[in-house]
Amino acid sequence: MRLERREQIKPFTDRDDAASCDLAVPAEDCTETFWSVLKNLSAEYGKHVWMLVKPTITLMLVASFLSAAILTLLPWPTLLAQVTPSRAALVSLVSVFMPVPIALDVMFAAQLQA
Repeated sequence: MRLERREQIKPFTDRDDAASCDLAVPAEDCTETFWSVLKNLSAEYGKHVWMLVKPTITLMLVASFLSAAILTLLPWPTLLAQVTPSRAALVSLVSVFMPVPIALDVMFAAQLQA
């Protein structure tokens, strides 16, 4: 199999040369200093990080509030006093769907183990 072409590829050109134009690059683009670029880059980076951190903190606060409320309001000693299939299913359903941050998850597991 031959990988070379027999004829050269003709470059694509516009038929109307007057329709094309040169791009003018402003001279001030080349005069940016390293510190101004670093300042703009860190500002954009900070905006993007804040855009990610803001909903994360909000969701973690809501999740910790909900999980603390569930841990406080559910009667765990009566639920765990006698193990029946329906109670085990309820406890496992709550533990699967409860939005727990890791610290409350550890506390919940320790309480279930006790």
